[in-house]
Amino acid sequence: MRSLRELRIRKLMSQKALALAAGVAPATIGQAELGRQTPRLLSMRRICNALDVEPEDVTEFAAAMANAMTEASPLRMGNKYKQEEEGTS
Repeated sequence: MRSLRELRIRKLMSQKALALAAGVAPATIGQAELGRQTPRLLSMRRICNALDVEPEDVTEFAAAMANAMTEASPLRMGNKYKQEEEGTS
C-alpha cells in the first residue's frame, strides 16, 4: 500500500495533472494527500483509474473503502430496515 502522493509522483504527475486526468478538482487531490478530506467514492475511483491502481492500494482510501463496504453491507442494511419496521430505530 502506498500514499496517494507517492503514487502520483511515481507516475510523474502534478496534482493538477492528476486532477485533470481524473476529472476532479485539484483541491480534491491536495486535500486527500494531506489527509484533510476523503474524496467521495466516485472521485476515489476516478483518481485510482488515472493512476492505474485499486482504491485498496492507496493508503488514504483503504479505510474509506472498507467503511463504505461495511455500511453498504446487505446484512447491515437489513438490520436497519428491520428495526424501522419494528419501530425501534
